[in-house]
Order: sequence, then structure tokens, then C-alpha cells
Amino acid sequence: MIRLDRKVVEAVRAARKPEDLYPWLQNAIELEHSTIPPYLTAMFSLKPGANTEIAQLIRSIVQEEMLHMTIVGNIMIAIGGHPAINVPRFIPKYPGPLPMSIGGQGFTVGIEAFSKTLVENIFMKIEEPEHPIPVKTLALEVAVPDFATIGQFYEALKDKIAEFGNSIFKVGPDHQVLDWFGPARLFPITNCASASRAVALPSRRDNESGSP
Repeated sequence: MIRLDRKVVEAVRAARKPEDLYPWLQNAIELEHSTIPPYLTAMFSLKPGANTEIAQLIRSIVQEEMLHMTIVGNIMIAIGGHPAINVPRFIPKYPGPLPMSIGGQGFTVGIEAFSKTLVENIFMKIEEPEHPIPVKTLALEVAVPDFATIGQFYEALKDKIAEFGNSIFKVGPDHQVLDWFGPARLFPITNCASASRAVALPSRRDNESGSP
């Protein structure tokens, strides 16, 4: 499960107009993008022809992150926003924290060759499901209330879009990215129903155990 500052979810819920969602959609785009270089670096560090199953799994995760980034970008475009991906501040800095205080204080992601330590300390933390096998520790019980999950972020986004209604969708499919992933996974965002369906795709990963 990706933990983030609970204030992010509260800000989405407090949005009074579609424009209030733009900064958080931009942050979500930056989050999805910032996880891609570490995964790609680990994948390309593997010896060609060896560890094929590991490489294929990491590749599938990268593709999911690309899909999620595109979905959020399309939602932002559909409600009149403009994703900022061609500006210097969009480029992640490594080692460093992920956008939206993901993982909590002290969680730093770098660019490293594949290793079991990298999988355990970074990738498994990013991909941990929202409802893992429970392990009761005092540290977890104290820490969890200070955080929300990326799944809760997308649920709050879905609820807020439904609250605003279909009138917020002003930009059609001609301005959205609809290639690469197939119509079952990447489709036009034109109303609350299609936005809700799209948002369910990235939020679903919090209910799956997708650790490399």
C-alpha cells in the first residue's frame, strides 16, 4: 500500500470547484511517473537472458504505472486542466521522497541496480496491498492513523467528481491520450461514469499483492 499524507485526501474532499482538483491530479501524475525510473533501472540492470521472470514482472509494473499516469492525465484534461509534464519541476530527483509525502517521512527512493534489498525496502513498500495479512505491532497501530492510502485518494477523487456532476467535463476525447493500452483499459473520459470506471483501475492496486 502506498501511504500518503492524509491532508491530501482531505484537500480533495474539500474541493469546491473542479479547478481545486488540478494540483492534486498533477501530484498524482508526478507520483505515477516518479516510480517508473527506479523500476526501469532495476529491470535494465538484470543480466540479459537471465532472471527473465523477474524482468517481465518489473516490466508489467512499469506498464501499469504508465497506464495510471495516462488515466489521471486524461481526467485532468477532461475537466479542463493541463498536465504539466514538459517543465523542469516535473523531473524527479533521486534519491529523494516521492510526491505527496508517499511512504511517510524518511522513505527515500533512489536509482539502483536490482537487489533483494531494493525489492524488500522499496518495491515491496510501494506495492504492498491495502489489506495485507495483518501483523499487529505497536508501531503500525500508532503510525497508520497519520496516513491515508493511494486507494483512498482515488476514492475521494471519484466521489468528488460524482458530486460535481457531468457538467465539469468540458474537453473531449480528441485531446486525450487513448493509444497503447487498448480500449478496455484506456478509454475516453467524458462523464462521471467513465471517470469512475477509470479511477477504479489505479485504485484497485491497493487491493492486490503486486510486489515484485
